[in-house]
Amino acid sequence: MKLRQIFVAAMIYCVLWGGIWSEPLYIAPGSSPELAVDNKGVCWCNTSSRYFYTFRNEVTGWQYEMETPIPGHPYFDKGDTLWITRSLLFEGIQYVRYDGESWSDEAFIPTYTTLDGGEMLTVDSGDGVWVAWTTPWFGYQTVGCTRYQNGLWGEPQILTDTMEEVDHIGLSITTDALGRIWIGWREIDWEKMPDTTIHHVKAKYWDGESWSDEILIATHDWNWAAGPTLAPDKEGGMWALWVHEPEDAAQLLLKTRHWDGVEWSPVDTVAVAGKYYLCFPKGGFVVDSNNNAWTAWRQAVEPNDTSGDIYYSVNEGHGWSEPAPVNENPAVDQYPDIAVDGAGRIWCVWSSNREGEDEWDYSIWASYATGVGVEEPITHQPPSLTIDKSVGGEFTFSVSHSNIVRGIIIYDASGRMVRSLSIERGTVLWDGSDRQGRMLPAGVYFVRYRGGTTGLKKIVLIR
Repeated sequence: MKLRQIFVAAMIYCVLWGGIWSEPLYIAPGSSPELAVDNKGVCWCNTSSRYFYTFRNEVTGWQYEMETPIPGHPYFDKGDTLWITRSLLFEGIQYVRYDGESWSDEAFIPTYTTLDGGEMLTVDSGDGVWVAWTTPWFGYQTVGCTRYQNGLWGEPQILTDTMEEVDHIGLSITTDALGRIWIGWREIDWEKMPDTTIHHVKAKYWDGESWSDEILIATHDWNWAAGPTLAPDKEGGMWALWVHEPEDAAQLLLKTRHWDGVEWSPVDTVAVAGKYYLCFPKGGFVVDSNNNAWTAWRQAVEPNDTSGDIYYSVNEGHGWSEPAPVNENPAVDQYPDIAVDGAGRIWCVWSSNREGEDEWDYSIWASYATGVGVEEPITHQPPSLTIDKSVGGEFTFSVSHSNIVRGIIIYDASGRMVRSLSIERGTVLWDGSDRQGRMLPAGVYFVRYRGGTTGLKKIVLIR
């Protein structure tokens, strides 16, 4: 009887986890792939060999698209213009743009020094493109940023405290579901040495008018670490992922924390992921259309494993799944990245030395997943949210495709989530109270359905 139970459990594990990723697809020669998704949902892949390949929303393979003027990081703005950026030592941050017909000339983003680098880009809810980077500042590293809007770059600005004798590095920049620009970084307090080194994981956001105060995500005593990577959910919240090396530890840990719009969840460990210098767990982090968080990284299976495989974990709202391989093969796999395309597929790409004869002979491979334990809904039109009135003391909301929409989220004028309501039979009533049942003050509020990617709907609460 016990043997039968073990067999059934193993079969369930294989159905839920082992079979969700497609067979790997060969893309091209190259290494260090990075993904970007345009506004049509088309997934693009960049490799260090300076070629781009695009996926056309059918599972038919990757097609060669173009050669770029410079290698670098790919980003799409709201107008589907493709941006490529790269850091050049002693020259600054270079970029080019492709508008669908031609490439712009090579130019440089206005920064403070030619030693700036580590750039990351995001787009705001309008037509602005934001870039953040690390910059040397009186012997330390700090975070700078600027915005490109209406054809012009703004003046660069410093975002972190320049009077502290600490380093601010390892940054990430993204835009949440409410249009706020988030920047995360790692702060290293060297004054605590030689006894220990204090690392703080921090962030702040731009709400359209000003920057928030610094937000402390986590504090650790460690020797070395990386990150954070920020990933917005579909409800205005934010995920943070970083690497933690505990003191006297032989392995690196992947750590996460989630902000729901009000408070941060406890720090969670995704995996014991690798060993510094032998198998560094560089990876990606993304939230899918069902609001599930995914991460993929290079996993050291054994303590002295220098090869590594690409592993992943997913959080559906009740904790991280047991780490499992995207694909296993006898090769050196590294530099994974993940993204979600317009059809809801989660793509993972990585570089692999499958021949094993030349240590520099890498090729790019890709695999996709369609979700975990959830059937894909068949709908010809996206869900829609309607309101029976826009002003009043109580509101009734109706949602089409209520079989796939979990509920609605209500925010106040500052973008803070005040109420989350489940959908029952396609409609839901809100009486103007918050999550604790307290009546909210009169004013402007915004509502969207969970998982929605369209704009917020405005309502006015009166008393």
